[in-house]
Amino acid sequence: MNKIIIVSLSIIAVAQITLAQNTIAKLKYQEAEEAFANEDYQSVLPKLEEAEKLFGKINPPMLYLRIMTQEKLLGDNAHSNSNLLQALRENCKFYLKEYEHVEGLDDKYKDVYRVSEDLNIYSDNTNFFRARDYYYGLGESKDYKKAFEFVKEAIEEGDSHAMNLMAIMYKTGLSIEKDNKQSIEWYQRAAEKENVFALLNMAILYRTGNDFFPKDNVKAISYYKRSADKGLGIALNEIGDLYELGELFPKDEQIAVEWWRKAAAKNNSEAMSSLGWAYYKGSGVEKNKILAVEWFNRAVKMNNAAAMHTLALLYNRGEGVEKSEAKYMELLIESADHEYTLAMYALGSEYSVKGDDVQAIRWYEKAAIAGHQDAAFHVAEKYNSYDTAYRDEKKALQWYSKAAEYGDPNAMIKLGLYYKEGLGGLTKDSKKGKEWKAKAEELNKKKKA
Repeated sequence: MNKIIIVSLSIIAVAQITLAQNTIAKLKYQEAEEAFANEDYQSVLPKLEEAEKLFGKINPPMLYLRIMTQEKLLGDNAHSNSNLLQALRENCKFYLKEYEHVEGLDDKYKDVYRVSEDLNIYSDNTNFFRARDYYYGLGESKDYKKAFEFVKEAIEEGDSHAMNLMAIMYKTGLSIEKDNKQSIEWYQRAAEKENVFALLNMAILYRTGNDFFPKDNVKAISYYKRSADKGLGIALNEIGDLYELGELFPKDEQIAVEWWRKAAAKNNSEAMSSLGWAYYKGSGVEKNKILAVEWFNRAVKMNNAAAMHTLALLYNRGEGVEKSEAKYMELLIESADHEYTLAMYALGSEYSVKGDDVQAIRWYEKAAIAGHQDAAFHVAEKYNSYDTAYRDEKKALQWYSKAAEYGDPNAMIKLGLYYKEGLGGLTKDSKKGKEWKAKAEELNKKKKA
């Protein structure tokens, strides 16, 4: 009798634990749903994993949410994350196979089928991904030699994406000797296989033209549309840009917005940012700064660094949002951490105003290395100043030289002074000093003209 009671109590205890786990699992799933609704995609998957672990098995709603989240996280450049792309493909395949005849899933099943079909524009060739990872340093250290070996293997296996990458290699001359004619030939070979990225690259070639390739607007439009018809978000976005500029297509801001919406639906963050600007300026749509902020926010959630910088400025000014110094700095730092040049420069300026020369110099240098002319001059000024503990004439000379190289007339004047006075380890050279001063004066005259 006692054994029966003990067994019964054990069963009840297990049932209560299971019920509690299922309840917590449901709560975690609801949290994941809320995160998705708020477009906080980075938080969705960890919450789903907790829910799945507690629930003990996968189910249709959880897998559906996982698939939709993975699609958002991939954005429109899935080749940059081969592991996530592969996981998404496998999840779609499982869902479509296992839940084909489950009642009540018609709309969700169609969504998953649509995602699965959209993934067809991307490669599934292992050697291509190895080549790409080595070429761009994605998860691997850059190794152009290895990239070239793997891309050749992928081409032998008939992968058109590898052909497109080979074209890029010949264009840049990083993995093999630069050869523009060979580059064009490989783009053409990949485009003949209807590779969506090669079609876009052919469109750009025909639009811009070069010494090896004739400009042809009609063919450019044809290739753009072929790429866009296959659902490539980058192509959809570029067509929107071209309508806005009136290049290839008649200038039409409303049609530009239509194309950006199509691109945004394909998770293209550049298009989301463009829609933000459209609403901010009232270009092609009614001016609405609140909607502008919404679109910039969407782009930020897709890790668009330029949108982070723009949204930071809106928080600083209180346009479309409540003014917030904290939010301004948070977004500015996030954008700078993504190596957006304007954000790095702005952050340097912010720290300079606050008297934090260590951080000011750090961010000015990063912006200067990225090519920001004013940042290079400001770094030089920091090292040249007697008001900081970091005065270093040699470093100041280095950065004045860099700023002068970028075309900064003020840096040229300072460089002239350094030569005249023999500063920063230079031998006094009045002639060179005058030459730099003359260059600055000539440049200033041209700017005023």
